[in-house]
This record gives sequence, C-alpha cells and structure tokens, in this order.
Amino acid sequence: MLHSFFSSRFYTFTIVGSVAFAVAAVLLMGFLHGKVQQTFLDSMRAHTFQGMAMICRVGGSTVNNHLSLISQEMQELAAAHGARLREASQERRSLLLSRLELHSADAEAFFFQDEKCYCLDGEGFSPDGASAALDAVWSGRMAFLGPYFDTAGRFRLCALAPCFSGDAVIGVLGVRLDGYTVSRWIRHLSLPGAVGFTYVFDRNGFPLAAATEEGEGRIRAFHEAKAQGRIAEGPEELRIIRAAILHNDVSKGGHTLEEGDIHLAYRTLEHAPWVFFVGFEEQTLSRQISRTAEKALQGSIKYLVLLVGAILIIVGLTLFDALRNRRLSVLLAEQNATISRQSDDLLASEKMFRYTLTQCSTQVIDYDVSSRMLTFYSGNQKDVLRVPEGEDWGPLLLRGKDISAEAMAEIRALVHDVIAGSARESCDFRLRDKASGKEQWHRLSLSGVGGGGSGVPRRLIGIIEDISEAKEAEYDLLTRLYTRKTAEEMIRHQLASRPARQPYAFLLLDVDRFKSVNDTFGHPIGDKVLEETAELLRATFRDEDILGRLGGDEFCVYLAGEHLEKSRLESALTSLHRRAHDILKGPAGESPSVSFSCGAVLCRSQHSFEDLYLLADEALYRVKEGGRDNFEIVVWDGAEQEG
Repeated sequence: MLHSFFSSRFYTFTIVGSVAFAVAAVLLMGFLHGKVQQTFLDSMRAHTFQGMAMICRVGGSTVNNHLSLISQEMQELAAAHGARLREASQERRSLLLSRLELHSADAEAFFFQDEKCYCLDGEGFSPDGASAALDAVWSGRMAFLGPYFDTAGRFRLCALAPCFSGDAVIGVLGVRLDGYTVSRWIRHLSLPGAVGFTYVFDRNGFPLAAATEEGEGRIRAFHEAKAQGRIAEGPEELRIIRAAILHNDVSKGGHTLEEGDIHLAYRTLEHAPWVFFVGFEEQTLSRQISRTAEKALQGSIKYLVLLVGAILIIVGLTLFDALRNRRLSVLLAEQNATISRQSDDLLASEKMFRYTLTQCSTQVIDYDVSSRMLTFYSGNQKDVLRVPEGEDWGPLLLRGKDISAEAMAEIRALVHDVIAGSARESCDFRLRDKASGKEQWHRLSLSGVGGGGSGVPRRLIGIIEDISEAKEAEYDLLTRLYTRKTAEEMIRHQLASRPARQPYAFLLLDVDRFKSVNDTFGHPIGDKVLEETAELLRATFRDEDILGRLGGDEFCVYLAGEHLEKSRLESALTSLHRRAHDILKGPAGESPSVSFSCGAVLCRSQHSFEDLYLLADEALYRVKEGGRDNFEIVVWDGAEQEG
C-alpha cells in the first residue's frame, strides 16, 4: 500500500511535471520564435535603411549628373546660337532650331524672346510652376519646367536656358523632352521585391518620376486625380511624401522620415527643385520577415515534437532539462551562425549592386580571399573555379585575349592594393583579341568586403568592362570623322596656338537636299552618301587638317598653312564639287544626284570659333539661297575687320 501510494504520487508528479514542462517548452519556443523574428526584423530593417541611403546617394547623383549634362549642353547651345536665333527671321529660326542637337537626349528645340512665352501655350502645365521656372530663366538661371501632362496627354519635361548679350538676357532657348526620361534614368533603382519604392517629386508636392512601371502608373493616376480634385484618394506613399514636402519637412540634405509605418529616405537635387525619395512599408517588410523566420524555425518545430514526446515518456526531470538545454543551445548557435553569414552576404550584395548600378559591366567578379574561390558572371553565364596558388586571374577571366606582361602587372598590383586596404579601386589596360588581332581597352574595378577588425577583406567584389568605345568616342561612328564636340575643341586649340599672321580657313559644307535622298532612296543610301562624302573630304584635304561631322549632313573643315591662299582654296573646292557629282553615280532616277553647298572663311588675323562659324554659316546660307551646288569664300583679314 505504501509502495502504491508512493507510486501514485510519483506518477502524478511525473505527469504533472511532464505537462508543466511541455507547456513551458511550448512557451519557450514561442518566446524563441518571437526573439528570432525580432532579430531578423532588426537586421533586415538595418540593411534596408542602409540600402535606402545607398540608393538615395546613387539615385541623387544619377539624376544630378543627367540634369548637369543637359544644363551644360543647353548653356553651350544658348551661348553659341542665342544671338543668331534672336536676329533670325521666323523661317531662318526654324531652320537653325532644326539643326540643334542635344546629345544627352532626343529633344525638340524652341526659342522665345518675350516673357509671355507664347510657344508654350496649351502645354497643360501648372501656371504657378511655369511662373517660377520662367522667372528663374529670365533672371539668367537655367530652369526646368515639369514634367507635366500636356493637353494631348503626353508626359513632357522642358529645359530652359537663358541667352545672353553681355549681361542681359535676350531670349530663352528651350527643349521639350519626354517626361518619362527621368524615370528611365532611375529605372530599377529601387529596393528589391515588393517592399520598397523610389520616386522623384517637385517642391510643389507632385510626383515626377518612378523607378518602376508600377510607380509610373501611380504617377499618372495621381495627376488624373489632381485634375479631378481627388488628390486625397491617391496611393498612401504618394500622399505622405506630398504632405512632408508641403509641410516643409524636407529640407536641404538627405535624412530619414517616419510617417506611420512608412519609412522614407530622401535627397534634394542640385540642378532642379526636385527631391529624390526611397522608402518602404513596415508592414510589408514585417510580413516578409515573418515568412523568413517561420522557414528558419521549421526544423525547430520537429525538435519541439521530439522534446514533448521525450518529456511524456522520460520520468526523470533532470534528463528533460538536460535535453531541452542542449537542443536550445544547438538551435541558438545555428541561428547566430546563419544570421552572421546572412549579414556578410547582404553586405557583399550591396557592394555588387553599387557597381552594377554605376558601371556598365562585362564581367562581374566575386572572389573569396581565404578559399581562393573565384565566381564570375559574363552575360547569362556563371563560372565558379578555384585559383591555384601562384596563378593570376587574367588568363582565367579574359580567355580568348592576349594578355601582356604589363596588363598582368596592373591586375596583380590592383589586387594587392585592395587586399592591403588601399583607396585605389580600378586600373585600365589593353588586350589583344586572339581571333581578330584587334586591341581593346578594359577596366578592372575592385572593392574589399568583410574582414572585421583584421583589416584584410574576406572577399573582393568587382567588374571587368570593355571601355574601347569610350576611348574611341571622339570619332563619328558612320563617317569616322571627328565628332562635333571633338572637332570644335581641336579647332579652338588650333586658333589659340597658331603662329601670328599665318593664314587659315574654316569651311561649312551641307549635302544638298539630303532629306530628299533619304526619302527617295532610303536611309541606307543616305548613309552611303555620308560615308562617300567623308572619303571625298579625306582625299581632298591633308591628314593634318581637321575634318568633322557636325551632325546630320553638315560637315566642317579647318586648315592652315603658310601657302594657303584664296586661289588654292578655290581650286580645292572646285575639285571637291566636281567629284561630288560622281558619288554613287548611276542611271538617272535610280541613284541620287549628289552636290554640296559650302561657305568658307579665309583669315589671317585672330578670330573666335563662334565668329568663324557665324560668318561661314551666313556664306553657306547665301549659297543655298542662290541655288545650291556652289561655294562662297569670304576673305576676312584685319583691315576688313576693322573697317
């Protein structure tokens, strides 16, 4: 009986104790699940904030760089052509505007010289926004108008540049751009997945651009709601950003705002009154983290079932405690190791993402320093291999190329410097293609990742890109003559450094009725005419003369020399015009009839490039008015200039 009593007490105590410990184990696992989820959430939120800051910096710089390039080109065009546009007749002005090219974007140019700006009537932009932009440009500053939806439903952006005469503004040169141009600058520059969003707003609180097509659709819906007076019904993130701007919560510089469960990082732009925003919704991020935490704890649930079963079977409470403690210790160690690895992987991904955004890569490199494992991506191909001791990367990464000892030395020195913590991040070198024998320029960019306090990075992230096109950017691809920018820079240099009183000449040439050639015979024949024209110019003039294609069918020539005189120049142009008739000569009606109109200036005294261009252009205009297929030479010396 005593034994039965003790046995009953023992089993009762065991059952109660087992149930209590089972309940305690369930509560502990729930607590552990919450702690793991919170750890994931804190880690992912921190990395998301870092990603927001990085995208803000990269995005702000990207938009600023594009706006700066457009501003610079607009100011150069305004300085070069402003006076001519103001003085020109309406027909002449239209011709000059049609020749203007904005190399940074496709654009439609316009010009006005009164503050009412009649040429922008009916565009559909806000009067307040237009007033501020027009006030700025008439005050002598570059300004941007829009983007906005015009009355035809097209998304527009206008860039306006003042034209000066001395210190006075005599007119405004503008271009109309596609409003979605800004969106294309920041395309896919957003947080991954459905968590984040990226927008550009103006200082009046209206969205201008988005990094995704979904964002562009929200912008269009927002503007439609604005036109109908229903702005309060727009997407929540757009309303929160608009409220922050209108309440002056967005000041100069980049900071982070929190509005409800939406986090925003922003950066004001330098070249336009716009603000670049990156943000994410806390609830969306939390849901993703919850799913991630549940997947991470799926294995732990199995251990919980085994643990509860062991508690119900095992009588000894000490064994239960030992098993529980051991299981939890192993689980916590695995989770800590997983979080540590994920942190390093996220950091490495951010570095690779930064390079991918800012550079046009050919091969993306990921090198583990300790294991010497090299992973690189070329297009859709991924290769993983181990670099043997004592071997270099070059032959592995650049297969099919002849790598010189000099190039190998550059690559080896860069790898050594990056591992040693140097600020140097890239090197350029030349390679020869084994198949074609053509030399190509490449650039290797590297950055160290990880390493903690040791100072030695755990991994190297970088890219190898072909920069041959950038090295050859000074030549026009079709004609292989100098581009407009390169030709102008070289001519300016020649004008500044030529010997005193040395004769020189500047020529402007147009292919007569070139548009008709394209319309009648097709653009391939038109391109062939331009190529043959370039060959004829090379055959007519010397190697040391500067030959350039200014754009379309317009060419320029600069030549100088002690024996240059009007009779020799006339002889060269006469030969040029005679030989032009033989370009693509064939049966009548089946091949184009090619001829040139040319305006030339022959000088001895010093003149600016702008003066030479204007005088040659006026001579060219007179030739065209006189029936084309001819040339006119203006002799402009010091006496004539003074007179």
